[in-house]
Amino acid sequence: SKVLVGVDKEDILAVLRKWAEYFQKTLQFPFSAVIAEPQSRGPFHAGDQFQVTGIALIDDDLRGLIVSVKRGREKFGFPLCDLEVIDKASKNYQPLRDYVVWFANR
Repeated sequence: SKVLVGVDKEDILAVLRKWAEYFQKTLQFPFSAVIAEPQSRGPFHAGDQFQVTGIALIDDDLRGLIVSVKRGREKFGFPLCDLEVIDKASKNYQPLRDYVVWFANR
């Protein structure tokens, strides 16, 4: 990905920070997203929809970037790698898709 030019790919924290920095510049918040990946645990399922309100934190361990999401009055953190932008014509669609593909193949 062009996003990661000049970043040590072995340094997962640096790579995730670079993605977070990129998303702060390119994504327009809030946006509607859907869970695209089956969830092995927790109250959420593929097909559930949220409003994504921002990048919450970086989990360099397992789940990558965690975004702040809300559904109705509920607010929580959710792994960005499991989400897809609902509106495929949105400027947010491809950047997030690039991240999901990178995350799956890292």
